[in-house]
Amino acid sequence: MKIDLGSESLRISMTMWRDTIDLKLPMLDKFKLQFMQERRTILTNFSKTAKAWLTVLRACKASVEEQAALSELIAEVSTFLDWAESSIQQLDQLGAQESLIDHVQGLKKKPKGT
Repeated sequence: MKIDLGSESLRISMTMWRDTIDLKLPMLDKFKLQFMQERRTILTNFSKTAKAWLTVLRACKASVEEQAALSELIAEVSTFLDWAESSIQQLDQLGAQESLIDHVQGLKKKPKGT
């Protein structure tokens, strides 16, 4: 079976998704707030999507002339996946730091002898 892959559509999607979640695109404040509140869920979905795309792309066979283009697209999707997963890790680190700060502040507020 031969198919034509809309590689530009994948590239545009990745760029738009990343710029949206990083708040680089103009948008209403209510949407910015929504993206900030749902950042982990959105990034997790991006990660799942990128993994699915990679599964499909790695199963594709390109002609000799198109092999370099396919390899480049796989690399771009891998970079997108790495960005999504490292962003999730950053959220985890921020959450751990916030938890630690809350714990320390709680200890400071406890009266001595308790």
